[in-house]
Amino acid sequence: VQIRAQGTATAEGLQQTPQLGMLSQLAHRATGSAPYTLALSFRRGVPELQVNTSLQGLALALPPPLGKAADSSLALRFDNQVARESLVGLASNSGGGNGNTNGTSAPPLRDQITLDLGPLGSATYLRDLSGPQPLVLRGAIGVGLSNGESAPMPAQGVAANINQGKLDVDAWDEVLTRATAAEP
Repeated sequence: VQIRAQGTATAEGLQQTPQLGMLSQLAHRATGSAPYTLALSFRRGVPELQVNTSLQGLALALPPPLGKAADSSLALRFDNQVARESLVGLASNSGGGNGNTNGTSAPPLRDQITLDLGPLGSATYLRDLSGPQPLVLRGAIGVGLSNGESAPMPAQGVAANINQGKLDVDAWDEVLTRATAAEP
């Protein structure tokens, strides 16, 4: 099953969607609307989601580097998919006589989440989905990197490669504190 959609996301609509968690709270600092495309499919019973938008038409009253006027664009891509390592061997396990001596159990169920904001930065996380709550196994965060630079994915844990000349930590602390505060 695969569903493809396109539409317009409004700041007001995002604010009124508590299922989006912190994104819903951050939308209180946005005005306007922006077009998006969405693709939803399922693999191994896990939803896979891809969202793309230019954010053009949506103003963001956020501290640098994420603040932007409505008429400017900022490419955003969100991708959540079953990790390749969770698909390896599934086709061979379904057939007989393949010489598979390690049993027919499926590989561990994991997904990979990627948020890409073009030249501003990106974040990628590999999560284990076998427990009651997803568990981050490893991740990489890159912010303000030059072309060709990246934040390599470590064997475990989360690594960051950040290159920002100036960052208003107090302003970001206030934004994130309000966004993560429980609603009354």
